[in-house]
Amino acid sequence: MPTKASKEASLASLKPRRTNKPRRLTKANTTRKKTTTEPKLTTINWPDFDNEETAGINKTFITPAAKISGGGAPLNIPAPETVYWRWLAWFGISVLVILLAGALIVLLNYPGLNSETATVSYQANKKTMLPAATTPAALTGQLVTAEAAARRPWAVIIENFPTVRPQAGLAAADLVIESPTEGGITRFLTIYQSELPTGLVGPVRSARSFFNDWARPLAPFYSHSGGSEKALKQLQKGYGDIQDVNEFFNAAAYQRDDSKTPPHNLFTTAARFWDYVANQKWNLTSVLPKLTFKDTLPAGKPAQNITIPYQPSEYQVVYNYKSNSNTYARATGGTTQFDSSTNTPPAIKNVIILFTDITPIPNDALKRVDMKTTGSGKLMLFAGGQMYEGKWTKTDADSFFKFQDNDGNDLILAPGKTWISVIDKSQYSSIQISGASLTP
Repeated sequence: MPTKASKEASLASLKPRRTNKPRRLTKANTTRKKTTTEPKLTTINWPDFDNEETAGINKTFITPAAKISGGGAPLNIPAPETVYWRWLAWFGISVLVILLAGALIVLLNYPGLNSETATVSYQANKKTMLPAATTPAALTGQLVTAEAAARRPWAVIIENFPTVRPQAGLAAADLVIESPTEGGITRFLTIYQSELPTGLVGPVRSARSFFNDWARPLAPFYSHSGGSEKALKQLQKGYGDIQDVNEFFNAAAYQRDDSKTPPHNLFTTAARFWDYVANQKWNLTSVLPKLTFKDTLPAGKPAQNITIPYQPSEYQVVYNYKSNSNTYARATGGTTQFDSSTNTPPAIKNVIILFTDITPIPNDALKRVDMKTTGSGKLMLFAGGQMYEGKWTKTDADSFFKFQDNDGNDLILAPGKTWISVIDKSQYSSIQISGASLTP
């Protein structure tokens, strides 16, 4: 077993020996380290755009040349703010050039600088705004637009009580049928088709069965406020293709004038009424029966003035022919008829007196009447200052009037508005006509 002394001797043999020879340098210790040159700094004096108070302070940055080469003269590259403003200036100039070019093009094409262009433009707009009137209206024979020719008629019952005259809207009607209703009081069935009134229409009053009969062939919108028992029963069941617009159930289509006494204060307007019916999704167009119109009338008997002896005298009607306008002026109860909405008289081209059987309704407290509306009877036509005798025919409820001379030929109407006065056949010889003698 080794002793302590032998162990120490073994450890001592393992320690390195000291020598006096110098230590050899390694290759790594003799290699010189390479030195690098720090990039040169370029100092540029520019304004500080973020703070006006620090504008002009020197700011230092490393130019790209210094970064690449590690020294030498830097490239002459402008500061970033200089590049920004230079590009902004070029952009502004480009936009200005484009705007100037656009303005020049607009000016060169402006209609006011070219009379030919202006004329064509105006004519094109005129055609767009005013469609050509190329279609004869069924109830006047005058040329209207295709849209107006296809418009569904609008029938309105308008009263003729002396205190409501002058009524509103009569001048615009294509056709007016005047008839006694009760106690000698007459009332109007007015038909608007080729044109619509521009102002108020009314006063609107109650319907009668004979007005229903005359309106039915036209399938119109039918404006009235109530009616006789017979008339209302017809309409409630559906009378032909009439679209009933009774004020009792369609109050929004009408308006009341509070300055007038009911029931004489019910009115409407074309704008109000047609907005209402359009919102109901009712059919706004229709195909109409046509009367016969010609610009040149055949020879007839001269007739300048016509008197229709409705009684009482407040309802007596006189027509006077005006050769300068080729129209008939109308007076009722000694007062000239005119339209309160337009302050103009109706331009009546044709006057027809239609004779039929008118009979009082028995035991009627209001002295209402009934009358024959189908079949045939005598008539007088006045047009162009001349008189023509003949007959009217209405074969059934859905047929419209046919006006013929005594030989069975269609009577020719002057293009324009027609007013028909219905009177009892017993009054045929009581019609007063200046310048013409009646056929017995």
